[in-house]
Amino acid sequence: MEYSTVLTANGYQVETVVNATDIFDAIDAFKPHLILLDTFLNGYDGRTIGKMIKLTKDISRIPIILCSADSHIADTGYHSAADLFISKPFELDKLLYAIELLLNK
Repeated sequence: MEYSTVLTANGYQVETVVNATDIFDAIDAFKPHLILLDTFLNGYDGRTIGKMIKLTKDISRIPIILCSADSHIADTGYHSAADLFISKPFELDKLLYAIELLLNK
């Protein structure tokens, strides 16, 4: 399923990053209000990237939703400094609720 299509249909502007090495350039260019981050990113661990984002002064306040199909990731999700964890597969309503929850803090 293409989550960006669903998010766009629900009024969100979406920027997709395929290569984990491009994420900081994309954050700098797009200035997201929230990051939806998978744990497995072409040889990179999304938990590590999440932690790097949270340790970067100018972008540390951007909320991160970490998602994974690996049920064991939830136990170690706190290592990412993510604001929320969602286990795949998930209902789109659950994702939209999580996004609204974090954006309206």
